[in-house]
Amino acid sequence: MDKLNKLKECAFAFNKLLNKEYYIKAVRKDKIIEVRLFFEKEHFYHLLGLHKLRDIEQLKINSVKLFDNILNEKITYKDISSSRFFDDISDRIEYLPYLEQILDDEKTIIKYNKSRCKSSIDAKYILYGKINGLNVHYFIDIDEKKQKYFGRTFFARQDYIYLQDSPYKILEKIVIFKTSEVNNS
Repeated sequence: MDKLNKLKECAFAFNKLLNKEYYIKAVRKDKIIEVRLFFEKEHFYHLLGLHKLRDIEQLKINSVKLFDNILNEKITYKDISSSRFFDDISDRIEYLPYLEQILDDEKTIIKYNKSRCKSSIDAKYILYGKINGLNVHYFIDIDEKKQKYFGRTFFARQDYIYLQDSPYKILEKIVIFKTSEVNNS
């Protein structure tokens, strides 16, 4: 897809995840973890980093409406690329369409330790993959109310600063398809 449609491509790729949950069971050093990962339209806003584009008035709306406006091309790549902060999120736009590929990989989850890498990101684990030579990070955290995990942030880097711990060995990964009611908003 050309750059003019890249924002919509990101929304379309994320939209495909809205009717899925991922159940991941993994082990490291005899410690078993179970992660149930879910996706909602409002997660897209922060994952893509649109909150960083403070100078774009069109983005100052409800995150669900914003997601729908991107899918309906009321907000376009051209609109957001005019932001003076756009370079801060350009890697996210490039790599978010690969998120499902990263989720389907078998060696993708590590414990995240924010103090070890001197970070302010609040997350419990990182799902990651190697795309075009870069480490693509999908930070996940627990939604205490739902007792499921969600995407906190997403970006690509060349270094391994966030990937310092040993990966978990995936024991089981199941994709759970939800009912179609999810996409009716």
